[in-house]
Amino acid sequence: MYEWPWSFSGDQTYPPSDADVWQDFTGCPVFTSRVPLPASEFAQEMVDWLRQQVLSLGNLHVATGVKSLAGLCLKDYVLDFARAASSPSAGQNSIGRKPTLDISEMNWWAGKPAEVSLSPNYIVLAAGMGTENVSLPSHDGSGPTKGDPFMGVPFWKDDELQALADEGGRIVIIGGGDGALQDALRSLTRFNLPLEFVDEVFKDAVDRELLAAQRERLQAIEAQGRLMASWTLDARVWSALDEKCRAVALSLASEQSVRSAVLACFRQPQSSLEVTLLAKHGHFDKAYLLNRFVVHLLNCVFDHVATDRDRMFVRFMVKFEVAVTGVESFSSSNHIVHYQDVGAGRHEKLSANHVVVRFGVDKENAPGFQMIQLGSEDSGQRTTFSHIPLPFAV
Repeated sequence: MYEWPWSFSGDQTYPPSDADVWQDFTGCPVFTSRVPLPASEFAQEMVDWLRQQVLSLGNLHVATGVKSLAGLCLKDYVLDFARAASSPSAGQNSIGRKPTLDISEMNWWAGKPAEVSLSPNYIVLAAGMGTENVSLPSHDGSGPTKGDPFMGVPFWKDDELQALADEGGRIVIIGGGDGALQDALRSLTRFNLPLEFVDEVFKDAVDRELLAAQRERLQAIEAQGRLMASWTLDARVWSALDEKCRAVALSLASEQSVRSAVLACFRQPQSSLEVTLLAKHGHFDKAYLLNRFVVHLLNCVFDHVATDRDRMFVRFMVKFEVAVTGVESFSSSNHIVHYQDVGAGRHEKLSANHVVVRFGVDKENAPGFQMIQLGSEDSGQRTTFSHIPLPFAV
């Protein structure tokens, strides 16, 4: 989904089939699956490739589970290294002497080196994603309480959302980013991945032509969104993306054949299913264009069949400018979501059998934002590098 709407987004082979256009891929991992791999299979292929590199290169050594070395905290060592690497030695133009690292007690996963100490030339900080925020305050009906918060299921953890959707009931999803948009798709349809959904909706020749006629416009929308997001933190970028993307979705949803194809993708729950997506702002947040387009298409289809909504077994509603204040829980499948409708200026509540919280990574504790500068000072101009899009192939 990362490269959609470009035509090669559906081909998961790596390096790309037209590798000559990109660069020399000698030595990189090779994937031959043309369809998206489950995370477990992708991880195993990466591990297999890494083992091959260890065996073939002979000078690649991998240690895991390392928290300290010879009694020295890793973070302290990295700070000492950074200070030495950025400070000239007294009376010299050379960089200061870097501290020696004792690696004799490392837990070697593969390729244990002969040396027991070294002075690195480079250290790469790969901090990970951080902790996902899936909590909301508990609510007693009058207001938020100081008790244990309501905790949702993290996005990357196996959940029962699809099984629960098959049973029917009311599902409330809170958030406006990729996680929330994909969970809306997973709840409403029988698909895990947005690309599979789009392929199914536009599989017939006539509908494929309708999408093809919009592809150039979608590419321009996606490219402009990437570039604007790289140069500004202004949220109006996402608002403009939504406006343009919804216009394309509305045009496609005006076609009876497209509406029929979308409706055919819905689940067949045991009882009526109602999915509500609550977004904090007047637009969706940072999200891949494919996720954004899919949810707008679903919403536009429901707008077109609004007169039949009372007779529909599956319903979908998106509410923007919503500030959720808390969740009142009576049991594992009986909740009330309390929120303020910012646009209307009033407090509202929604009953829900299942509540999904998708606030993304907690930016206050994201290790990447902390480690990029190795200090507590505010260096926002450096962390904005995270907005720069990656190449299609690296």
